Amino acid sequence: MGEARRALVTGTSTGIGRAIALELTRQGFDLAVTELDPESLGELLKHPDLRGRNIIPIRLDLREQASIEHAFDRALDGLGEI
Repeated sequence: MGEARRALVTGTSTGIGRAIALELTRQGFDLAVTELDPESLGELLKHPDLRGRNIIPIRLDLREQASIEHAFDRALDGLGEI
């Protein structure tokens, strides 16, 4: 097996962020997936393409520095280096 591949993707409940998250998991990535309201990630987290991957849902408000720092800390804690 190769080196672990990990990424943090923002705005993953819909649209481009969701599409990116799904494609990265298809490519073998483990992910930190973020959204302002993590409850809205429920459908994404049930997607079959995420099975077998380490997925860390995280609340992220890009308008708040503390939220950004917390999101990166959670991603690093859950996935290791990203």
